[in-house]
Amino acid sequence: MIQRICRFLFTVLLLLVVARPGMAQSVFGIIKNQQNEAVAFASVYVPSLQKGTTANLSGEYRLSLPEGEHVLLFQYLGYQTVTHTVQIGTQDVALDVTLRVQHYNLAEVIITASGEDPAYYIMRKAISLSGYYLKQVSEYKAGVYLKGTGVALKIPLLLRKQLRDDGIEVGKYFVTETISKIHYKSGEPLKTEVISTRSAGFGEQADPMQFVALSLYQDISGIISPLSRNAFTVYRFKLEGSFVENGHTINKIRVIPRRKGQDLYSGTIFIREGGWNLHSVDLRVEQNMFSLKLRQVFQEVKPMVWMPVSHDYDVHVEALGGEAKFRYLVTVSDYEIIMNPTLDHAFYARLVQEDQLPEEIRQPEVTIIKTEEKSPSSARQQQIQALLEEEELSNRQARELNRLVRMETNANRVKPSLEVKPRNTEISDSARTRSVDYWQQFRPVPLTSEEQASFGEKPVDSAKTDTTARKMPWLNDLMFGESNIKLNSRWTMGYNGLAGLTSLSFNTVDGFLYEQKLKVQSEPASGRRFRAGAGLTYAFARERIGGQANAEWLYNPFRRAKVSIEGGRQTTDFSNNGIHPLINSFTSLLNRQNYMKLYEKDYVKLAHTTDLANGLTFGVSAGYARRRQLENHTDFYVMSITGHNYTPNLPGVLSGRPGLASGHRAMLLGANISYTPRHYYRLDGKRKTMLYSRYPTFSLEWQQAVPGFDGSTADFGRVETSVKQQFELRLAGNFSYSVAAGLFTDTTALFFADYKHFATDPLWIGIAGKQGFRGLGYYERSTNKAYVQAHLGYVHSRILLKRLPFLAGSLIRESLSTGFLFQEGRQPYVEAAYGLNQLFLLFNAEVYTSLSGGRHHHSGIRIGIPLGGGEVRL
Repeated sequence: MIQRICRFLFTVLLLLVVARPGMAQSVFGIIKNQQNEAVAFASVYVPSLQKGTTANLSGEYRLSLPEGEHVLLFQYLGYQTVTHTVQIGTQDVALDVTLRVQHYNLAEVIITASGEDPAYYIMRKAISLSGYYLKQVSEYKAGVYLKGTGVALKIPLLLRKQLRDDGIEVGKYFVTETISKIHYKSGEPLKTEVISTRSAGFGEQADPMQFVALSLYQDISGIISPLSRNAFTVYRFKLEGSFVENGHTINKIRVIPRRKGQDLYSGTIFIREGGWNLHSVDLRVEQNMFSLKLRQVFQEVKPMVWMPVSHDYDVHVEALGGEAKFRYLVTVSDYEIIMNPTLDHAFYARLVQEDQLPEEIRQPEVTIIKTEEKSPSSARQQQIQALLEEEELSNRQARELNRLVRMETNANRVKPSLEVKPRNTEISDSARTRSVDYWQQFRPVPLTSEEQASFGEKPVDSAKTDTTARKMPWLNDLMFGESNIKLNSRWTMGYNGLAGLTSLSFNTVDGFLYEQKLKVQSEPASGRRFRAGAGLTYAFARERIGGQANAEWLYNPFRRAKVSIEGGRQTTDFSNNGIHPLINSFTSLLNRQNYMKLYEKDYVKLAHTTDLANGLTFGVSAGYARRRQLENHTDFYVMSITGHNYTPNLPGVLSGRPGLASGHRAMLLGANISYTPRHYYRLDGKRKTMLYSRYPTFSLEWQQAVPGFDGSTADFGRVETSVKQQFELRLAGNFSYSVAAGLFTDTTALFFADYKHFATDPLWIGIAGKQGFRGLGYYERSTNKAYVQAHLGYVHSRILLKRLPFLAGSLIRESLSTGFLFQEGRQPYVEAAYGLNQLFLLFNAEVYTSLSGGRHHHSGIRIGIPLGGGEVRL
């Protein structure tokens, strides 16, 4: 109630200030150290109001306060906390503050009998209780001020003109700032209400950055926290000293990575003894092209509840001849805390010997809870207390204690909904129209002179700048294509361009094949969606026109129910898992190797899919095709590096059996069903988008050819079942597997186009991310008999080469993979590969070897390039 009254009075006072600018009530000044140097980003906090601010780069601060007496805390990492009492009246109060260097006392720390560094005793306690502090608060609201400042230090020569047109020059500062209110609720995305925002050069950043709600009590974006339950395997800890603040000992602990890597922090964390919670952090993440410094200051916003009130992120990027620095400064105040009602907070208060509890969790008959007043209420709590009272916890005991605490905090957790709600950001109508006077009054962190100059240099008429930055954009779209041309609020269009990447290709059947593709899409507010597309091709060598058209109607967006139709005349690869057309163009023109084997089809196909239940998808299809055999119509090439000659347009496995590729007609029916347990999803309006699951996906597919329909001669049946999954095991890495087994129930009239074709990628250059058999040639193992295939994959940041010091900090990831193929009447095939992913942030490289029937089959290297289409197709 007192906090609400304070906030109400503060709001009234601010309104009076706006009405009478000369009556501003605030405390301001400069924070320096004993050497008269500015202490940049020092924290200023008023505990009674749960309100604070942060000094700027020059040490300047300003904090608006209501009338009355207030106690201010000034603190920064490495300095002693300074307390000042100020009396706020009708005039601003000037208060310069000098921070003294924090001296650390090593005489008062715990000395263990084992002789190991006392930091391990402290960290075992902190890691053990991290599960509780992670779940301690179930909901909170707060006010947030964010300021982002960036400056380019170097710009590559090739980009200077383009960036200059966009207003980016070396040494010029860009600033963005927002004032927002955030609402965090466990299990839901952060809600943001943007009160005011403006930007000079960065583009409008209305979201106060999701890291405001992130917690170092768990791993963040793959970076292992020093408070992770696996921290002892990757970090060493060293106690560098302690000091006393408000009657509690604060321990300074050095975090030292045991190895190099972009997934580890280094630096310092401060742990409050007794409570074993974070007091402040000063950490760094190093990578080859950028480094990140993270500083956070925590305050006790409620008894036993410590929350970050200041975030300081310093990012340094240096790549491809360019260099830039970015700094994000965030102050969080006016916390409104709701404790997690499913936790026994009184039990944890006794564990950490806290003598106060927030009102909403205090026992009615007790005002001060002592450790001995109540015994644990469950066997698990008894185990937790017994372990926490151990004078020397081992690493094994610490992991067990962490596990027990996490089980305790999750014991009464409600099973989460499968719906993952999208981030919710609301921008008020006046957020982007605030005056300079408004920002000067309500901005909690003063701007530096460079930042003020950045806003002062912003063009008055930004529309003119935007139009000159890109002259005649329609000409670029016409020549090179654009996938998302907005026609109006509902309709978009895509076009592949007169000279786009997909406009021209080459194969020995069509010669040069020129293609023009156009697509349109309508997305009304109802969530339904209509898509349509058409393409026209001309084969110069065959002097033949082809084309294709398709349409799709998503009529039930929540069920993902849609009906589609497509048809036309196409030149088609026998295998839908074969070589990419662009790569085949290069191998044909530059080395006279035509790997792609083609036939022509005139076809029409109808399909319908829907979700029968969440995670359960069912689809049916019916199609009719007239297929014609084709021959090479050109022997054109630019060069033949290895002296190869073009081969006939017939897969080598059909030698002596050309009838399997002869012309025929086929009427095909199909059905498929797949199920993924507990498949999480997101609703965009009424439209459902499937996201992820911790369980495998099980599938069953059936296909049947029906003879006799309009001369259809194809007569066969095939069924296939499969299971696939991708998952991550914390420090162990990312795993994936896919297994499929199939057979033909009938082969009365089975042509090669309907064989089972396996994904293969035998060339030294291929598609990055495509999972298939590296050592098998195209069509080599295509079959009309029973088969079982499996692919296993493993990706980790450190397997072999990444353990070398000069590669440890790079973004490269290592991979291991293996594939198995068992076919009726054929020798079993096995292969294995080792690879480096994200070379130069773009390419993959692999070495592989394979065995057939226990004997060496093929070995080689493979470079993967990002052309898309890297999904697994069984």
